[in-house]
Formats: sequence, structure tokens, C-alpha cells
Amino acid sequence: MKLPVPLTLVLVVAVATLIAYSALRSYTGAKEQRIHDLQASSDVQIDVLAPLLQKYKLGSGIGTTERTFSEFVFAQVAAGKLPEAEAKQALDSISRSGLGEPVLTSRGWVMPVLAGN
Repeated sequence: MKLPVPLTLVLVVAVATLIAYSALRSYTGAKEQRIHDLQASSDVQIDVLAPLLQKYKLGSGIGTTERTFSEFVFAQVAAGKLPEAEAKQALDSISRSGLGEPVLTSRGWVMPVLAGN
């Protein structure tokens, strides 16, 4: 059975519309997730990381030989610059965020999502 041209055209347009909608939905979902991650990383940066570094005058971490934030924090604990309880609390808060550990950039320790921009 041969379909009439207008019906074929309607089917082609419907399929194209569904594909375009699916692609747009996927793109929008990825952007929404990115925005969520940026907001969450900013919260951790502002509420956990920056206060810890400022309160104990740990600087930005630039010039440190430690490769990870955990190593940096525990080196500060070992040097007597940071209480162990607060170090563990900060690391737990960062870990619970699920956003990864801060990375050392040219501006200091920054949450990985923020460092990627």
C-alpha cells in the first residue's frame, strides 16, 4: 500500500520534530546539570574552603609541594597550623558534596568545576 504524499510528509516532519525535541532536551539537561554543579561548587568554595584557608591563614596553597588538597591539609595539621578536627570536618564536607577535591591552580585551591572555567 502506498501512502499519499501529504501523509508521508507529515510522518517525516513528526519524526524530525521528535528527534529535534530529544536533542534539545538532552542539551538542556546537560546545561542544567552544569549550572547545578557550578552553584554547588561555589557553595563549597565559599562556605567550606575559603573560610578554612582564611581562618588559619593558610594562604592560597601556591608554592606548596603537596599534590592534593588532602595532602596539603594534613601537612598543615602536622605543622601545627590547623587543628585535626577542623581539617577532617572540612574534608568530610568537601567529600559529601560529591564534587571532587579542590585542585591547585594559579589562583590557589579551587573546586574542580570552578577551575575548569
